[in-house]
This record gives sequence, structure tokens and C-alpha cells, in this order.
Amino acid sequence: MPALEPLALKASAIYMRSWRTGAVISSTPLGLEIESRYKAPHMDIHRADLQEVLYNTAKELGVTIQLGAGLADIKFPCEADESVGSPAEVILRTGERIKASCIIGADGQRSVCRNVLLGFEDLPFRSGDMTFRLTLPATSVQQRPHLRFLIDPPDINAWLGPQSHIVAYRLKKGDLFNLFLGGPDNAAPGDEIRPPEIVPVEEAVKQFAAWDPRINELLSGVTELPKWTLVALNDLDHWTHRSGQMTLLGDAAHGMLPYMGQGAAQAIEDAAVIATLLSHCERLAQIPDICSMYEQIRRPRAMYVKRRAWEMRTTLGYPDGPHQRERDRQMSLEPFEGCPNPTVDPVLQEWLWGYNAFAEAENGWGKYVKGTFPHTRGRYFRASN
Repeated sequence: MPALEPLALKASAIYMRSWRTGAVISSTPLGLEIESRYKAPHMDIHRADLQEVLYNTAKELGVTIQLGAGLADIKFPCEADESVGSPAEVILRTGERIKASCIIGADGQRSVCRNVLLGFEDLPFRSGDMTFRLTLPATSVQQRPHLRFLIDPPDINAWLGPQSHIVAYRLKKGDLFNLFLGGPDNAAPGDEIRPPEIVPVEEAVKQFAAWDPRINELLSGVTELPKWTLVALNDLDHWTHRSGQMTLLGDAAHGMLPYMGQGAAQAIEDAAVIATLLSHCERLAQIPDICSMYEQIRRPRAMYVKRRAWEMRTTLGYPDGPHQRERDRQMSLEPFEGCPNPTVDPVLQEWLWGYNAFAEAENGWGKYVKGTFPHTRGRYFRASN
């Protein structure tokens, strides 16, 4: 946490707004209230800054990081019921082969590890949504009187509209302003998924022309911006290879739409659990049980969040009409369980933000030591290596 705080920004609130007028429908207090309740701040950080912190921390811990090492395949030894087999063999695209007793497949949406686990290629598919992304210097936004509220205080603002929504927030310790403009993907389902492309700003202006005029003011002065296809992945009924020597983590296991703001958070929770369990490992024979425990601890939670993100796609994008009006009415009420604004739902917020991944892992290991963790191979007490 000390390494993150100098690079992150603590937002004071989240505001849900009307797509036409920008009027506030619902708000979620953040800041000291959330930090006090959950013993940690709500922080926004640029992905590159987070990666740099993780990279530096890994190096300090003595982790060897090999760049340019694309994965080609993994070969597993024949399984033996009562003994631990030979290490698996990781084959890189360079032809290099590496022996590994435990493989954690954190290789993203186009995961080779996932394909090895399944035995076939399982590619991402179009979710039906796309997004424009715009990053501006915060000073350029602050200089415009109608837009100053987006910079000071450092809140998160979201506009909810028909089949679309927009999210605006600051990054890079407040130096950058980021705008996410999500809407329907007009490509045919079978069209090839292309990398992000730069498109004329007029494409976004046309799509959001009827929205809060301040949105178009943000887009003025910009000539082009990136456009991304939002992809989805099929649900997996298991994450761990039958050998027990490999399991999946993050997007490779549960890639999700961004509508709960939980993609990276769930991956970090995954990492906290598997790292804590591995820290207790005494013998290689325990690795299959550790992978099994990790999956049982993490999979139900991550898959629930993934499903909620799909549901939020509908909730955020109601067309004009009775469903949209009723959503807005419910969002304006005092927080209640089941509120369509998930960040103020008191039950969901506690479940989502109050989760302690380290404690969950320690609890799981405690059960394992007692011989009471289900679906393990019972190798805690085995002396064999």
C-alpha cells in the first residue's frame, strides 16, 4: 500500500447521472468514510503505474522476470494416483523448455494455459459492446468552467443512457483525466476481433450527440480517439488441470466486462489467495491440494462478480421508458439490499469491499491442516516429496 499511495488518487464520491441532463441520480460516498469502514482507501491508479509497482516488488523479492517469453505449450507428465509425478514442461515460443512443479496461468483473455486446460482453443468473443477511450491532461479540463466539477473534487462521474454509459475520472495522481464512452458494437457477431483502432472523433460525437452537452464539450478539440471492442469469455467449470500442477488466475480464469469495476481487483484477490497458500507449502506433494483449495476459495466469488458485471450491462443501459425511470427512482432512495447501484447496496458493498483474501486463504489452510478441506488429495500429512 505505501508504494501505491503516491501514484494513486483517492476519489471522494461516485456520482450516477442522467444521460440527458447530467443531473445526479445517486451518489456513493468514498474517502475517509470507506477507508474507516474497510481499513483501506478506495484508490484509482493507472494500470501502468500498478504494473510498475508489482514489477518492482517482485524484483525486490528475488523473482526472475523473463520478458519476451511467449508461451507455446505445456506438457504434463503421466499422473500417478499416490505419488507426485515429474515436473511439467513449459515450452516457450523461442523453443526454450522450462521445468515447473507449479504453473499459474495468468496470461489474460487469449490464454494459452486456458486452452491447455480445456484441450481446445477457447477464444474471446464479441460481447456486443465497444468503448471509446479518451485521456486528456487534467489542466485542459479544469480550464473550462462547465467542466471544472470533473476535476475538483476528484470524483468519479457516470452518465447512464440507452444501451450506453460514460464514466469519467482522474488518473496519474490527478494529472490525467480519463473518459470511458461505452456503447453497442455494431459489428456482426462473426466479424474478426481487431486490436484497438484510432477513429475520427466524429464517430463518438455522433453516437453521443443527444447526451449532456458537457460530454460534447469534452470531445471538442479532439480529432481522433481509440476505439476498443469489449470481448467476453465462456465460463469455466474448473480452473485447475487434472494433474494438479497448473491453475488459472485473473482474466484467463474469469475475464469479465468492466461494468462492476472489478476485473483487476478480482485478479489481485486471486493472487493474494494463491500466494498465501503457497507460502505454507512444505512439500511438492501439497501443490495439487493448494491449487484445488485456491480454486474452491476463489472461483465462486469471481464467477459471481462476472455474472453481476453482465447484469450491470443491462442495468446501466436501460432505454428511455419505465425500466429506466424505475431504476433511477430506486437509485435515488436510501441504500437498500438489491439497489440497482451496486456501490451503495449495503450488503453487496460489504461483501465486495470488505473481503479479506489473506484471511480467506489462512482459514482454508487451517482446515487443510486439520484434514477437513473438501476435494483435496489429503497430502498434508504425507512425508513423500
